[in-house]
Amino acid sequence: MPQRQRPWSKIDGSESNDPDQVFCPETEAGPPDLAPGTGPQITLLKGAKGDGGVSQRDTAGDSSPAKINHDSDHRAAVLCGHTACVPHPEAMVGRVHRLHIHRHADDFCVRGNAARLHLQKLSINNEGTKLMVLNSLKKMVNLSELELIRCDLERIPHSIFSLHNLQELDLKDNNLKTIEEIISFQHLHRLVCLKLWNKIEKIPSQLFYCRKLRFLDLSHNNLTHVPADIGFLQNLQYLAVTANRIENLPNELFQCKKLRTLNLGNNCLHSLPSRFGELCALTQLELRANRLECLPVELGECRQLKRSGLVVEEDLFNTLPTEVKEQLWKADKEPA
Repeated sequence: MPQRQRPWSKIDGSESNDPDQVFCPETEAGPPDLAPGTGPQITLLKGAKGDGGVSQRDTAGDSSPAKINHDSDHRAAVLCGHTACVPHPEAMVGRVHRLHIHRHADDFCVRGNAARLHLQKLSINNEGTKLMVLNSLKKMVNLSELELIRCDLERIPHSIFSLHNLQELDLKDNNLKTIEEIISFQHLHRLVCLKLWNKIEKIPSQLFYCRKLRFLDLSHNNLTHVPADIGFLQNLQYLAVTANRIENLPNELFQCKKLRTLNLGNNCLHSLPSRFGELCALTQLELRANRLECLPVELGECRQLKRSGLVVEEDLFNTLPTEVKEQLWKADKEPA
């Protein structure tokens, strides 16, 4: 039975399921008991294309200027609408750490001193509507997490490369076909997580200058091979290239000794290298929906790998020697 989604609590403390208003999630202690006009507020400006960006002003609470009290315990806010605008960053100083924007925003702007927001995470899921303007992004120097999902982006916004504190970047479900700007990723010295589900056909070697990367998701692209430069990512723990057109794996991949998760499903692999045994930290290996006829016996050398972590068709699993299969089954029964 599906779990009922808990309604958001309005910033004034009441509840609503209306997605066109601004909400903060309830704290563990419950919504604050606030008198009208004194509660923390964020103003949302909603507008359609061609109307100058503003056609209606919605506030959570009364119609007084946007303000968040400094004694508020709220840490996140959600904006919905065509123009996502934070008109008074000073009202949010030190309080709102995560800002989520959903549903068909044409542009995103912060008026005033954006650096004072101290936002740590900005998430925009635009449901396929093209995000035209991101002028304020480069001012948000405190961002450590950025999600621009389903924003119909054809190029990586250059403003991203000004975010020197960025650690996680998610650009899933856009229209990126080439990533020539990838050379600028070398300026993101703290980047540890990158997600690029798009239509990319080739990964430039400059991506692998990001030596701190631990999580790299290149699934759902049009890649035909994994670049040999992957071997430079010595800190990589998670690599996903699911749903591409990859036909073989480079030997350099097995220099990534810290790999714990390797997702290779839905590709065109005909065979696997015998060097899999060198990935001694591997706990999950996905191989479903390839063109494999057998599995390498060296998988038995991956001592952290369990049967539940080997995602593969049963008939392909049965091509392994009996002792390797028993070892994988036994690992499943051992306490964590």
